[in-house]
Amino acid sequence: KGYEALREAARIVWRSRPEVRFVAIGQRSWTSRIVPSWKDERWVERGVVSETEKAEAYARATVFAMPSLHETFGHTYLEAWYAWRPIIAGDIPPIREIVRDGRDGLLVSQDPHAIARAILVLLGDPLRARRMGESGRFRLQEKWTWELVAERTERAYEAAVARRAALS
Repeated sequence: KGYEALREAARIVWRSRPEVRFVAIGQRSWTSRIVPSWKDERWVERGVVSETEKAEAYARATVFAMPSLHETFGHTYLEAWYAWRPIIAGDIPPIREIVRDGRDGLLVSQDPHAIARAILVLLGDPLRARRMGESGRFRLQEKWTWELVAERTERAYEAAVARRAALS
């Protein structure tokens, strides 16, 4: 999920914005298991939390950053958009289909400096961050509601059945 690069980016962010806190939620990152001595009170690893706690964390966040190396879809980005948050995501093909760079989030490489720059840009420009969060929320409502997903799934199955029937 890009935790190692994000942790290094945190150190860069703290040079100019020492008040910034990072909260990691979800399965504990592998770096926390192999580098347990990396401690800073501004980096909090909460581990797996309830859906309510996760929603509260999104609501309190200023920016959602998950610069993944590998991702198939990126449900967590949609969760952040549901909370009207701008996102910083890994610049990888599946995520490019979801996030419009510069409109509803920022796509970054795994370079900690690039990640830190993106975080600092959004922290330094609250209006831009708010607009990106709004754009993401509207995109979520246009493309990924349960109703829309169900309709697309139904159409895909109908097309598959029709193709199968044509082959018979």
